[in-house]
Amino acid sequence: LYPCAEGLGGYLKLFRGAALVAVVVLDSQFHFPLLVRFVVCVIMFLPRKPLMPRKLANFVALMAKFNAFEEAIDFSFMRELCEKHGTPRHYRRGEYFARTGEVIKNVGWIVSGGFKHSLIDKAGNAKAVGFVFEGSILANYLSATHGKQLPTDIIALEESDVLVIPASMIRERLMSDPTLYIRFLDALFEQAYEHMLNDYRSTPEQRYRQLLSRYPRLFDVVSLGEIATYLNISRRQLHRIRETIAAETAKEDKSNE
Repeated sequence: LYPCAEGLGGYLKLFRGAALVAVVVLDSQFHFPLLVRFVVCVIMFLPRKPLMPRKLANFVALMAKFNAFEEAIDFSFMRELCEKHGTPRHYRRGEYFARTGEVIKNVGWIVSGGFKHSLIDKAGNAKAVGFVFEGSILANYLSATHGKQLPTDIIALEESDVLVIPASMIRERLMSDPTLYIRFLDALFEQAYEHMLNDYRSTPEQRYRQLLSRYPRLFDVVSLGEIATYLNISRRQLHRIRETIAAETAKEDKSNE
């Protein structure tokens, strides 16, 4: 009934879903190369209106960036594994959970504290590309599930406690449940595409406000320089944004007196 209600578009969705299920089942048996998996998923989840070549390149680049700071995906199954089988570990501020170039061996669930994903650019400068705090998974998807080298360092921002399990547990859980694997991939690609659109439609000031709203504690444990690199703006631009917001807040406080 669902495909009939949506006409041809509904049948296309049904076909794409059935095709993806078939690919996942075959993959669990034959272990397709990562490139094959990626191409299939892009075909399945690209929007109906085709992306222009430049935007497609940005989409592909975003996937690597997104996997460095997973967000807004249902990681409840990972949390359950960590809470059931995890080993408690404490990380001091500045201590590495994993380093660039390694294949991540463990993943974790952050009980308290926070971490940053950081890389060194071609000019030799350290840049923060993502942050995760308590109640989040601590991992890198491609490295944990496909054995790829980490593109970033994962470093504790403050005193942090993590429940750690072997990455193999995540791989085995996903491979044993095709339905969960599909939902996971669907959420991953959908969120990545949404993040790319947000970069197009939001100004630096709006992205700063979003960051402040999502991570209120971020400014207590991260330097302004790192926040500027994360937002991909200069420190001077960040300073102007903060001045604008401070002036607005002062004006609102005065009007409420």
